[in-house]
Amino acid sequence: MFIYLTTGKVADHLHVTVNTVKRWILEGKLRAIITPGGHYRIREDEFQNFIQKYAPHSNPKKILIIDDNHAQLTLLADTLSSAGKDYIVESASDGYEALIKIGEFKPDLLLLDIMMPKMDGIQVIKKLRGGNTTKNIKVIVITAYPEKLAKIKNNIQDFFTKPVDIDILKKRVIELLGETLTIWGGGG
Repeated sequence: MFIYLTTGKVADHLHVTVNTVKRWILEGKLRAIITPGGHYRIREDEFQNFIQKYAPHSNPKKILIIDDNHAQLTLLADTLSSAGKDYIVESASDGYEALIKIGEFKPDLLLLDIMMPKMDGIQVIKKLRGGNTTKNIKVIVITAYPEKLAKIKNNIQDFFTKPVDIDILKKRVIELLGETLTIWGGGG
Protein backbone atom coordinates (compact mmCIF):
# COMPACT_ATOMS: atom_id res chain seq x y z
CA MET A 1 0.00 0.00 0.00
CA PHE A 2 1.42 3.38 -1.01
CA ILE A 3 1.08 6.64 0.88
CA TYR A 4 0.05 9.55 -1.34
CA LEU A 5 0.64 13.24 -0.64
CA THR A 6 -1.35 16.21 -1.90
CA THR A 7 0.34 19.07 -3.73
CA GLY A 8 -0.48 21.19 -0.68
CA LYS A 9 1.41 18.85 1.68
CA VAL A 10 4.42 18.80 -0.66
CA ALA A 11 4.30 22.60 -0.96
CA ASP A 12 4.14 23.02 2.82
CA HIS A 13 7.04 20.62 3.35
CA LEU A 14 9.27 22.42 0.82
CA HIS A 15 8.07 25.95 1.70
CA VAL A 16 6.90 26.68 -1.86
CA THR A 17 3.53 27.39 -3.43
CA VAL A 18 1.16 24.74 -4.78
CA ASN A 19 1.68 26.24 -8.26
CA THR A 20 5.42 25.55 -7.97
CA VAL A 21 4.70 21.90 -7.13
CA LYS A 22 2.33 21.66 -10.11
CA ARG A 23 4.99 23.19 -12.36
CA TRP A 24 7.51 20.55 -11.21
CA ILE A 25 4.95 17.85 -12.04
CA LEU A 26 4.29 19.31 -15.51
CA GLU A 27 8.06 19.63 -16.12
CA GLY A 28 8.48 15.94 -15.28
CA LYS A 29 10.66 16.60 -12.24
CA LEU A 30 8.12 15.23 -9.74
CA ARG A 31 6.09 12.15 -10.65
CA ALA A 32 2.41 12.21 -9.73
CA ILE A 33 -0.89 10.58 -10.56
CA ILE A 34 -4.10 12.40 -11.39
CA THR A 35 -7.21 11.46 -9.42
CA PRO A 36 -10.58 11.06 -11.16
CA GLY A 37 -11.39 14.51 -9.77
CA GLY A 38 -8.38 16.01 -11.59
CA HIS A 39 -6.11 16.49 -8.56
CA TYR A 40 -2.46 15.50 -8.38
CA ARG A 41 -1.25 12.99 -5.80
CA ILE A 42 2.41 12.24 -5.20
CA ARG A 43 3.57 8.90 -3.85
CA GLU A 44 5.69 9.35 -0.75
CA ASP A 45 8.59 7.38 -2.24
CA GLU A 46 8.48 9.55 -5.40
CA PHE A 47 8.57 12.64 -3.18
CA GLN A 48 11.64 11.29 -1.36
CA ASN A 49 13.33 10.60 -4.72
CA PHE A 50 12.53 14.16 -5.81
CA ILE A 51 14.05 15.59 -2.62
CA GLN A 52 17.23 13.53 -3.04
CA LYS A 53 17.61 14.54 -6.67
CA TYR A 54 16.65 18.22 -6.58
CA ALA A 55 17.03 19.46 -3.02
CA PRO A 56 20.66 20.16 -2.20
CA HIS A 57 21.77 20.34 1.40
CA SER A 58 20.47 23.89 1.60
CA ASN A 59 17.08 25.25 0.65
CA PRO A 60 16.75 26.54 -2.91
CA LYS A 61 16.72 30.32 -3.26
CA LYS A 62 13.39 31.92 -4.12
CA ILE A 63 12.97 34.79 -6.57
CA LEU A 64 9.80 36.80 -7.07
CA ILE A 65 9.60 38.78 -10.32
CA ILE A 66 7.15 41.69 -10.27
CA ASP A 67 6.33 43.42 -13.55
CA ASP A 68 3.12 44.36 -15.34
CA ASN A 69 4.72 43.58 -18.72
CA HIS A 70 3.99 39.90 -19.42
CA ALA A 71 6.80 39.59 -22.00
CA GLN A 72 9.33 40.96 -19.50
CA LEU A 73 8.03 38.60 -16.78
CA THR A 74 8.35 35.60 -19.07
CA LEU A 75 11.85 36.56 -20.26
CA LEU A 76 13.15 37.05 -16.71
CA ALA A 77 11.47 33.89 -15.37
CA ASP A 78 12.82 31.76 -18.22
CA THR A 79 16.30 33.24 -17.88
CA LEU A 80 16.53 32.66 -14.14
CA SER A 81 14.90 29.23 -14.25
CA SER A 82 17.57 28.11 -16.71
CA ALA A 83 20.48 29.86 -14.95
CA GLY A 84 21.93 26.55 -13.81
CA LYS A 85 21.24 27.40 -10.18
CA ASP A 86 18.65 25.95 -7.85
CA TYR A 87 16.13 28.79 -8.00
CA ILE A 88 12.39 28.70 -7.48
CA VAL A 89 10.90 31.51 -9.54
CA GLU A 90 7.42 32.98 -9.08
CA SER A 91 5.86 36.10 -10.59
CA ALA A 92 3.33 38.83 -9.89
CA SER A 93 1.91 41.44 -12.26
CA ASP A 94 1.18 44.29 -9.83
CA GLY A 95 2.09 45.55 -6.37
CA TYR A 96 -0.93 44.12 -4.55
CA GLU A 97 -0.39 40.65 -5.97
CA ALA A 98 3.31 41.01 -5.11
CA LEU A 99 2.63 41.73 -1.44
CA ILE A 100 0.36 38.69 -1.18
CA LYS A 101 2.96 36.46 -2.85
CA ILE A 102 5.74 37.87 -0.66
CA GLY A 103 3.78 36.74 2.39
CA GLU A 104 3.07 33.27 0.99
CA PHE A 105 6.22 32.56 -1.03
CA LYS A 106 8.79 34.26 1.25
CA PRO A 107 11.30 35.12 -1.50
CA ASP A 108 15.00 35.74 -0.96
CA LEU A 109 15.11 38.26 -3.82
CA LEU A 110 12.68 40.51 -5.68
CA LEU A 111 13.13 41.71 -9.25
CA LEU A 112 10.83 44.70 -9.16
CA ASP A 113 9.49 47.08 -11.80
CA ILE A 114 8.77 50.60 -10.54
CA MET A 115 5.89 51.71 -12.79
CA MET A 116 2.93 49.36 -12.35
CA PRO A 117 -0.83 49.74 -12.02
CA LYS A 118 -2.65 49.56 -8.67
CA MET A 119 0.50 49.85 -6.54
CA ASP A 120 3.88 50.93 -7.88
CA GLY A 121 7.26 49.48 -6.96
CA ILE A 122 8.14 52.35 -4.63
CA GLN A 123 5.08 51.59 -2.49
CA VAL A 124 5.96 47.88 -2.51
CA ILE A 125 9.46 48.67 -1.20
CA LYS A 126 8.09 50.94 1.55
CA LYS A 127 5.72 48.22 2.73
CA LEU A 128 8.44 45.58 2.43
CA ARG A 129 10.94 47.54 4.53
CA GLY A 130 8.29 48.26 7.16
CA GLY A 131 7.64 44.59 7.93
CA ASN A 132 9.65 42.57 10.44
CA THR A 133 9.68 39.43 8.30
CA THR A 134 10.23 41.20 4.97
CA LYS A 135 12.68 44.01 5.72
CA ASN A 136 15.75 41.94 4.78
CA ILE A 137 14.53 40.67 1.40
CA LYS A 138 16.99 41.68 -1.31
CA VAL A 139 15.63 43.88 -4.10
CA ILE A 140 16.82 44.59 -7.63
CA VAL A 141 14.78 47.27 -9.37
CA ILE A 142 14.28 47.08 -13.13
CA THR A 143 12.97 50.32 -14.57
CA ALA A 144 12.69 52.56 -17.58
CA TYR A 145 12.60 55.52 -15.16
CA PRO A 146 15.89 55.62 -13.22
CA GLU A 147 15.13 59.18 -12.07
CA LYS A 148 12.49 57.70 -9.74
CA LEU A 149 15.13 55.78 -7.77
CA ALA A 150 16.26 58.69 -5.58
CA LYS A 151 13.51 57.94 -3.03
CA ILE A 152 14.46 54.28 -2.62
CA LYS A 153 18.14 53.85 -3.47
CA ASN A 154 19.06 53.12 0.16
CA ASN A 155 16.46 50.35 0.30
CA ILE A 156 17.58 48.29 -2.71
CA GLN A 157 20.66 46.27 -3.58
CA ASP A 158 20.87 47.29 -7.24
CA PHE A 159 18.98 48.58 -10.26
CA PHE A 160 18.92 47.97 -13.99
CA THR A 161 17.48 50.19 -16.68
CA LYS A 162 15.30 48.77 -19.43
CA PRO A 163 16.15 47.18 -21.76
CA VAL A 164 18.01 44.89 -19.37
CA ASP A 165 21.30 43.20 -20.22
CA ILE A 166 20.20 39.69 -19.22
CA ASP A 167 23.71 38.30 -18.75
CA ILE A 168 24.72 41.07 -16.35
CA LEU A 169 21.43 40.75 -14.47
CA LYS A 170 21.88 36.99 -14.15
CA LYS A 171 25.40 37.46 -12.74
CA ARG A 172 24.13 40.01 -10.23
CA VAL A 173 21.30 37.71 -9.11
CA ILE A 174 23.79 34.86 -8.61
CA GLU A 175 26.07 37.19 -6.66
CA LEU A 176 23.28 38.45 -4.40
CA LEU A 177 21.86 35.01 -3.72
CA GLY A 178 25.34 33.67 -3.10
CA GLU A 179 25.40 35.95 -0.05
CA THR A 180 27.97 38.31 -1.55
CA LEU A 181 27.12 41.67 -0.06
CA THR A 182 27.58 44.51 -2.49
CA ILE A 183 25.22 47.34 -1.78
CA TRP A 184 24.11 49.62 -4.61
CA GLY A 185 26.38 48.47 -7.40
CA GLY A 186 24.46 50.49 -10.00
CA GLY A 187 24.82 47.65 -12.48
CA GLY A 188 22.54 48.86 -15.20
